[in-house]
Amino acid sequence: MSSDTQATPPKPENEGKPKGSSYGKGILVGTVCALGFNWVVSGPDDRYPIRVEYELARACIDGSGSLLSRDTYLAKQERCLCTLEATMKEISYKEYKKSDTAFLSKFRNLSPTCAKGRS
Repeated sequence: MSSDTQATPPKPENEGKPKGSSYGKGILVGTVCALGFNWVVSGPDDRYPIRVEYELARACIDGSGSLLSRDTYLAKQERCLCTLEATMKEISYKEYKKSDTAFLSKFRNLSPTCAKGRS
């Protein structure tokens, strides 16, 4: 028999592909969908980086440097987070980067509103 007449076995469909490649594709698709959803919900330029949000909140809550009772701390935390959220709705992150003094001024103006509405 010559080698021309021998049948060659068919190659498996996944030959040459790394195992788990569909798993990697699933993670990639999930990540892209999550990022896209976040972009649609918050807009491309409106979201403050999480580190900036955290530092602004921490500075407000812990700014006095004095010890607070648990109830006082929780009330202050609520007021600071309310004020921060309201300020971030009015001052975009781009504007904040240009002038943090405008952000601080708006933050101070909105703080009494949160104190009244959330107490």
